[in-house]
Amino acid sequence: MKTVRRQRGDRPGIRLRATILTLALLPALSVWAEMPAGDINEPSVFPGARVNTVVMPYVFAGGSELLDSGTGGELSLLVHFDTLFSMMKYRSIGGVRLVGDPNDPITREPDRILDMLLGREYGAREQMRPGHGLVLIWGRIYEEGQRIYIQSYLRFLRRERREDLRLTIAGHEFEGWLPSRGVAFPPRELTRRQLDGIPQAFGESLALRSERDETLTGMPLPLDVGRQSAYWIVGARDGWLELSSQDNDLGGWVRATTELGTLPLQQIMPELVFADGVVGYLAARRCAEEGDLAGAARAARLGAAAMEVYRNLEVEAGNDVEPISWALSGRMTLLAAQGAEAEATEVWTSATAQFGRAATLAPYDAALGNLALVTQLRQVYLDPNAGDNDTDLAARMLRISALEPDNVRLLTNLETLYRLIKAEGPPLGPGGSEPRFAVERGELERRLLFVQEVRRDLERR
Repeated sequence: MKTVRRQRGDRPGIRLRATILTLALLPALSVWAEMPAGDINEPSVFPGARVNTVVMPYVFAGGSELLDSGTGGELSLLVHFDTLFSMMKYRSIGGVRLVGDPNDPITREPDRILDMLLGREYGAREQMRPGHGLVLIWGRIYEEGQRIYIQSYLRFLRRERREDLRLTIAGHEFEGWLPSRGVAFPPRELTRRQLDGIPQAFGESLALRSERDETLTGMPLPLDVGRQSAYWIVGARDGWLELSSQDNDLGGWVRATTELGTLPLQQIMPELVFADGVVGYLAARRCAEEGDLAGAARAARLGAAAMEVYRNLEVEAGNDVEPISWALSGRMTLLAAQGAEAEATEVWTSATAQFGRAATLAPYDAALGNLALVTQLRQVYLDPNAGDNDTDLAARMLRISALEPDNVRLLTNLETLYRLIKAEGPPLGPGGSEPRFAVERGELERRLLFVQEVRRDLERR
C-alpha cells in the first residue's frame, strides 16, 4: 500500500472519528481506537465496544533536569499504540488516549475520569454502557537521584456488574469475587538511552509510510486535539497498523510496537501485557453475558496466555507477580471451558490451584482468600481426593472473615459454610473414610447463631 491519494470508490474497514484521531480495525474484528488525543476534561469511550481501554497521560513529577513535561504525553501514546496492537486479536474492542495540560489537576485524578465514564459525574462525551468493560491505565514518571522511573497503575471493571463467581454445593450457594482495588505495578527504571528514545519512538509511531519499512521517510499524522480527521485501521501485521483516512484519499502504515533502546516496550513495562490479559477477561465475561460462549472461550484462552507471559516477564525482571493475575487466570480457565467440560474435575482443579496461588501471594486480601476457599470447598465436597486433607476450611473461612469484619458477603459465606457442615457433615478425606476436620455439633450451633446475629446487625445499619 502506498501513501497516495485514492479514488473515492474505495471504502476500507471500520470508521474512526477523530476529534481524537480515531483508529478502527476491520469490520470482522470490530476494533475501534481513538488516537492520539482526546480531551481529558471530556473523556470518552466507544459505547458499542465490549471493552474499552483508556490511557491517561503519564504525569511528570516536576523538578527534574532530565525530564520535561512532554515526556508523559509521548509515553502515553506509545502505551496506547502498544495496547491497541495487542488488542487486535479480540472482538469489539475500543481504545482511547486522553491528553491534557500537564499542570491540570485532572491529569492526576483517575477516580474523576472513572466517575465521568461511569456516569457518576458530569463531563464525559460518551459513557460506558452497563455490562461493558473498561481498563483505565495511568502512571507517573519521577526521578530519584540520577535515576528515572516509570510507575503504572490500572483499574478494570464492568459497569454495574460484579466480578463474582457463584457456586452451589449440596444446595448451598457460595459467592467468590475479585478485588475491586486498582493495581499498582513496580516502578520500572529507565536508562538514559531509553529516556532519550521516548521522543524518537513517539515520532516514529506517528510516521505514515507506504510500506512496513522503518527506513522509508514517513509522513507525520496530525496530533491536534479537536482536529476533525479520521482514519480507519484496515490491516495489522508484524507490529504495524495499516491506516486509511476517512475520506479515503490517504493511507499507509504506522509502527504500533515500540522499542526503547534495545528492548521492546512490553519487556520494559510488563503491565502492558497484564492489560492485554485483563482485556481478554473482560471480553470473555461480556461474551458470556451475551450468550456467545464460543467467543467467551476464545477471549479467555487468549487472555490467559497473555497473563502467563506477563508473569514470566515479571519473574525474569526479578519483580513480584501481581496476585490478581493468578485470580484472573483462574476465572479465565473456567470461562474457557464449555459444555460438559465446564464441570470437568481437571478444569476446576486447575482453576482452584490458580486461585490458591493468588491467595498465597496476598494473604491479607480477603477477596482473594475467599475466592480460593469457596472453589476449594467445591472440590473437596465433590471429590474426596481433591485438595489438602489437613486444612480446616471452617477455621480458614473464619480467619478470612476477620480480615474484613464488616463485610456482609464474607459473613454470609461463613454462615452458609456452617449450614453446609451442619447438613452434610465435614467433607471427607481421600478415599472417603475420615472427615477432613472435626466439628463438635454444639460448638457449630453456637458459631452459626453468632454469625447470623452479626450479619443481621450489619444489614440493619
